Amino acid sequence: MTYIFHVLGMPTTASTYEYVSCAFTQCIIHFCKMMKSLGHIVYHYGHKDSTVLCDYKIEIFNNEDLEEFWGENYVKKQTWKTTGFSYNGSDSGHKMFYSRARIEVLKNLKQGDFICTFDGFNSSSLYEFIKDNVIFKFFMIEPSIGYSGTFAPYKIFVSDALRIQCETRDYYRNHIINIKNKMDSIGRNNKEWKSQFNFNDYWHHSEKSDYRSTVIPCPIDKEDFSNVNINQNGDYLLFIARVSLCKGLHKVIYASQLLGKKLIIAGPGSWDQKSIGGSEITVQMAYSLIMKSEQKVEFDDLEHIYKLPDNITENVELLPLPDNVTFVGFADLEKRKELIANCAAVIAFPSYEEPFGKISIEAMFLGKPIITSARGGYNEVIEHGKTGFLCRTLRDMIRAINSIHTIEPELCIQTANKYTLESIAPRYQEYFDNIYTVDFLDGKNGWFTL
Repeated sequence: MTYIFHVLGMPTTASTYEYVSCAFTQCIIHFCKMMKSLGHIVYHYGHKDSTVLCDYKIEIFNNEDLEEFWGENYVKKQTWKTTGFSYNGSDSGHKMFYSRARIEVLKNLKQGDFICTFDGFNSSSLYEFIKDNVIFKFFMIEPSIGYSGTFAPYKIFVSDALRIQCETRDYYRNHIINIKNKMDSIGRNNKEWKSQFNFNDYWHHSEKSDYRSTVIPCPIDKEDFSNVNINQNGDYLLFIARVSLCKGLHKVIYASQLLGKKLIIAGPGSWDQKSIGGSEITVQMAYSLIMKSEQKVEFDDLEHIYKLPDNITENVELLPLPDNVTFVGFADLEKRKELIANCAAVIAFPSYEEPFGKISIEAMFLGKPIITSARGGYNEVIEHGKTGFLCRTLRDMIRAINSIHTIEPELCIQTANKYTLESIAPRYQEYFDNIYTVDFLDGKNGWFTL
């Protein structure tokens, strides 16, 4: 069966490898390539410079738009390499992108087509507009959910950890809204509404996913990582992500400094500037607090604090970057491969439920282990002690760094090959065949459709 996919680009980027630091943009590129490899028809709606594999490229944004909405130097000086990207769906740039996209999608959409967005709830206005203006059945899908804030009827999560988190949160958000409405209607002091809140339902809701939701991990394109000279005697740790407390960079710096292990940091941001995507506390401030504190337990949870009290920040002496640490800034695809190929291990310590951690696949594809926190999707990808290390404490991290030599590169490579485009594409095909058959060709029997 040949399907038609209407794929939305990201408002803040062109769908090219230039924007390698935007994980969602890379998902779009890979998704389009997989759908074309399966013989489907692909429309891409986005920036005029996009280079995705598709049948129809619909241009709705350009560099002038990017600079109008995100600053005059956004493209000319590529300020996004240091500031990261906006994911604020209420800003004027996002609104303009989706107001243009919905008109173009509506022109091309036919019965039974698939609309695919990688921008989460930011693109929900497009769905509402299309739904209100057509009378035929179409499929609205989020094909690579690596974020919270989902909205589409059809959802593909990048890990089961994220699926459980999102579905439970969405269920209870709606349940709490209903309770609030009940409270407002019968009075907040009335005990009747309390019976509506069943905590047992909360704990068991993760089992209630239906056939419209599934889990398909992020793939990598093996062509991007071919012909790389791999150094099996790498002598440094590599942190490659946005510079942010939520990625645990301050803890990584601390661990590397204790061991005197060389650490290279690559990614948008700077250690003496506000963390990208979260806390106002800089990595430098967090590291300085840890180094100066006698009771380090006070700062176990820094990554979950948005802003520290003034009396703490005013009295701390900001320490210089340790001699063993080097910042190299933004790394394009070629630099990214070079850094991974020559490292001893990739390291990160996210403090949240990491949706997937695609860097772990990239590292393993080049025979490198990853040292990370035992959170979220990493638990589903990394085999502890075999392809990397899942850590919960500093003690774990130190032990892992000292055990890098025990990891077999060939096992890492074998694991990574399970996540290539060629390996993952059939899983998408199976999912699309199922929902198309159940909800379009049949439309009556749901899960019981044969």
